[in-house]
Amino acid sequence: MSRRRPSPRLSAAARSLSSIRLLVRALAAFPAVLTMIMAVTVALALLATTLPRAIDGVISDIVQHDVADATPLNRDVTADGHGLYDLGSSTAGVPENMTAAGAAVWGRLDDQLGAFRNTLPDALRGAIGDADFTAATVPTLSSAPGILPAELGLRYDPRYLSRITLTAGRAPDTAPPSLASTDPLEVIAADSTAEKIDWAIGQQRPVQLTGGVQQLVLVGTFTAVDANAGYWAQATATKQPAVLPGTPPTVQAMVFANPAGYPAVVDAELPVKSSVWYPAVAEAITAEGVPDIAAQTRQLTTTERPLGDSEKPWLVFTTRLPEVLEESLARSISTQAVLTLIIVSPIGLALILEVLVARLAAERLRPSLALLAARGASRRQRAAVVGLPVLLLGLGAAAVGCLSGLLLPGGAFGLTGVVAVAVTAVAPAVLLAGFTAQIGSTADGARGRVTRLLRLAGELLVLLATIAALIATGQRGSTGGAPAAASVDLLAAAIPLLLSLLGCLVALRVYPVLVRRWLDGAKRGRSIGAFVGLARAIRGGTAGLLPVLAVILGVSVAVFSGLLSATLSSGLTTAAHAAVGADISIENVRLDQAALQDLRAIDGVAGVTGVAIDRSQKFEFAGHSPLNASVLLVDSAELAAVQAGVPGRVPLDDALLAPADTADDTGAPVMVSTQLSAALDGDGSAELNGQPVHVVAAPLAGRQLKLDGNWVLVDRAQSDAIDFVSPDVSIRVLVRVADGASIPVVAARLSSALPASATAPSSTAPSFSTVAQTVTQLSTNPAVRDVHAAAGIAILGAALITSLALILTLLLDGPARRGAVALLASVGLSRRQGAAIVRWEITPLGVAGLAGGALLGAALSLVVLGIVDLRPFTGGFDQPAIAADPWLSGGTIALFAAVFLGTGAAAARHATRAARATPTARTPAAGSAGSPTGIPPTDPGRIS
Repeated sequence: MSRRRPSPRLSAAARSLSSIRLLVRALAAFPAVLTMIMAVTVALALLATTLPRAIDGVISDIVQHDVADATPLNRDVTADGHGLYDLGSSTAGVPENMTAAGAAVWGRLDDQLGAFRNTLPDALRGAIGDADFTAATVPTLSSAPGILPAELGLRYDPRYLSRITLTAGRAPDTAPPSLASTDPLEVIAADSTAEKIDWAIGQQRPVQLTGGVQQLVLVGTFTAVDANAGYWAQATATKQPAVLPGTPPTVQAMVFANPAGYPAVVDAELPVKSSVWYPAVAEAITAEGVPDIAAQTRQLTTTERPLGDSEKPWLVFTTRLPEVLEESLARSISTQAVLTLIIVSPIGLALILEVLVARLAAERLRPSLALLAARGASRRQRAAVVGLPVLLLGLGAAAVGCLSGLLLPGGAFGLTGVVAVAVTAVAPAVLLAGFTAQIGSTADGARGRVTRLLRLAGELLVLLATIAALIATGQRGSTGGAPAAASVDLLAAAIPLLLSLLGCLVALRVYPVLVRRWLDGAKRGRSIGAFVGLARAIRGGTAGLLPVLAVILGVSVAVFSGLLSATLSSGLTTAAHAAVGADISIENVRLDQAALQDLRAIDGVAGVTGVAIDRSQKFEFAGHSPLNASVLLVDSAELAAVQAGVPGRVPLDDALLAPADTADDTGAPVMVSTQLSAALDGDGSAELNGQPVHVVAAPLAGRQLKLDGNWVLVDRAQSDAIDFVSPDVSIRVLVRVADGASIPVVAARLSSALPASATAPSSTAPSFSTVAQTVTQLSTNPAVRDVHAAAGIAILGAALITSLALILTLLLDGPARRGAVALLASVGLSRRQGAAIVRWEITPLGVAGLAGGALLGAALSLVVLGIVDLRPFTGGFDQPAIAADPWLSGGTIALFAAVFLGTGAAAARHATRAARATPTARTPAAGSAGSPTGIPPTDPGRIS
């Protein structure tokens, strides 16, 4: 019986199964390649998940910072009234921080306010805290022999004991049943109030009430637990007395009385000012919630609101919280744009790294794929059997990276992140399938022509896109619309990447030409290392010119980020100089000319000038209602001398120095702020406190001397012309420190030299500001902090990705390099000469990367920083000029130089060690990877 001969051809299923098994075995044979694909995919998925969320988180941080930085009167939702509330006890017992006696009067109001908050929409309810309230009688005259005239008011707050620390005496524990009463009313006052009006514990002071005179007896003094708490902005003149101008000045203060005695105030029908407010909770507000919070807050303030079924007057709420939120969100667009500009080029660098990983994997799988082709597998089948396992690997790695990123803090995970993670997951499979499809292909000549045409078309497309983006962005500005749009101009954000691509394309065209000229010089030399190394460099390896692209892009990203960070720091310093006005600024003082002269005599002081300020002047001009403005009276010559060489100094106009007796009918010459200039709309004639003035020079932009809004600058010689009160009394002093003197030391000397009368009549201590302190304060803004952090991360990330790209390049070209060195070693090449070959092969890449990257980074900075508005980071001053930090720039270049030297040394050692390990290496066949000058032109794995 004859045996049946097996079919020489396998079935399709068997062949497919055998091919998959073969590929799986091939993949398993290169665990390093799989590990690298997984690591890169996990890292890119992690970045794709965290970067959009991090930017959203930065915007939320900025909004929260701006809300917290706003004044309580602007951010809190407040309802002012006349103290006619539904008084009574709470149904839930004694509310937190109240005494039982106080809760018996104020508990019902607390319940009603809590119930009202629960009826508010979710977004608004989450953005505000529990209600707070206080009521106070209108201050009335209280006079005593030998003290400053005083006006005292009674403040009632059931939670006042939780806000203060008693420094002497006790809290009020009794209250007369009626006012005015013959029984003294126990009160406590702030330490500063008692000191200012010389009121000792146990002493009585009379106040004039509607029904007669009421004696107040001081039983204790206090200080605030938290002097910066928003409560004290609502409870005015309580923590610290106000001083009203006059001769003599009048001290106005509020004192705490027992809150259980408030019904006597209501019964006496005393004039009362009360406030109910819901404090804004900055940390509970996110950028995503701003539109809803703003809309719901505006809806709340459009009509009167009842408190339960109370018949008492309804509440009318007011707040600037919507404006604070929307203005903050608009300012955050600049931050979002800058962060996008920083990260967009590193993303392109990461994509190049992914291409190199896929190319390395394709080269490692080349023998297995060639065997599959020999078994009859088509190009599509080879791509499929390679792509499917890697696709599964990519999906798993991307899932790990995405889940890891979601564990980190940040904003919501939106559609942008989902798309980015999906692209990251499928990219390795797509790239690997594309590279494997080229292996074993025919018609190389036709394919080469098509590749050259596609490259030329791509370069032309990048050039046109870059020109169009620059023109369009330059015409409409970097935000591309109204701030309320709260979005980043994607066209402007793409400019760094487009410019980087254009610069790299130019470099890739120039790079081979320069290396060829270098090679021509090496031919005439005697160094075989230079000749062979440059020949291998110009022919390119398996990775082609991708390493050149990666290195240039990496260096340019680092240089651009460093220049951006240095420019921002320079802008902050300029803003700080402009805000302080000199080396040292002293505020909250009242110094006459004699006191200023004493300060000039202090060791280390080079110049002193005083600034008199009146914050309640009326500025009037045709076609507009009067505006309140702050008037600054300065000695122009002294101010110019003190501010000489100071960045951001006040640009004084010579017209300010015109003698007062030469003023014509147009009035005294003045300079005005940008806001006032915009209201004037080109009209230079106005009236200041009823006196004619004439606006000269350009408007004063920014917040010079810590002023914003409406302000007017006038020379002291014109004080009579504008009827300025007390022109010789300065409430701010600017000090120039002598060269070589220590600013903190001089500030301490100035503080010691201030006369005891310097703070009269205000009780606030003098405040000293320096440029260094102001820079530190400005740097606490999350926008500034996060941009600096992003720039630093971009520099380190670019160095890391560039290192990985170089390592991948060395791995790709390693077999060919080892073969070439081994071949030459077999005919007498020394180990030193072999190392020289490797060094000369890598040198053009390093030189082109450092030089081209530095030039490209500088060009990016010139173009991009001319488009992006950095003024929101620096307090609204002029766009800062591009600046360079020598230490940062030098350190960046040194970092990349170290990367090149390290990878070059490793490659040289690896190649020469391998060559010495195989001294009798077989001579490679013609056209093999061991050709001394590298991969021959017919090698299908080479990228031109």
